[in-house]
Amino acid sequence: MKIDVIRTGSKGNATIIDNKLLIDCGVPFKLLKDKKFNVVLLTHEHSDHFNKRTIKKLAEARPLLRWAAPVHLAGPLSCCGVPVKNIDVTKEGPAYSYKMNGSYYALRIFALAHDVPNVGWRIQKIGPDRKNKTLLYITDTGSVDDLDDAELFNGLDYYLIEANYDADEINRIIAEKQANGVFCYETRVKQTHLSRQQAEAFIARVAGEHSKYMFMHQHEDRPAAEDPENGGQL
Repeated sequence: MKIDVIRTGSKGNATIIDNKLLIDCGVPFKLLKDKKFNVVLLTHEHSDHFNKRTIKKLAEARPLLRWAAPVHLAGPLSCCGVPVKNIDVTKEGPAYSYKMNGSYYALRIFALAHDVPNVGWRIQKIGPDRKNKTLLYITDTGSVDDLDDAELFNGLDYYLIEANYDADEINRIIAEKQANGVFCYETRVKQTHLSRQQAEAFIARVAGEHSKYMFMHQHEDRPAAEDPENGGQL
């Protein structure tokens, strides 16, 4: 599988697989307008994963583009101008498949704990030679402890998983800000995002001998003046 990370982190998320699948659409349109992909996979509605302006422009520029989305994003997609006939509502359970240039891509979603409805994606590619490649995409979740289905998660070829912060470092930042009476959005980060230690423990538990992984969505410390009063999304 070819993995092209366009951007990851609080400034936007978008990753292209095999020039066929775009996972998340949280970046400016200019970063995607010349990229090749046939299907967009979406996770949740936070703007760094679901850029409404970009989605609207993509829908206008590419009328044949397919949008694979969990139930909670069907309405928001429609409000962005995506035709209902182009939205493939994907539910947990049996895989939803696309055939593109002789390869099949079987997609499955699974729920992730966050402060809004959120899902991860498991992608299985079956090529013309019948060889399989599998990839797992997990971002914006506070825990992966309940992802224990060995058939779905164990021994895959690729893992793209959030490792948002170092637990020791973020605890230091929290203590410092609290001591200075400064608003501390990092407390929310700990509740809704994975630390590097959590990500490493998950990889150690599920990865196979030949699995490859990439840590994504790194935490960026913000000066107090930039901290949103409501804790805002990353």
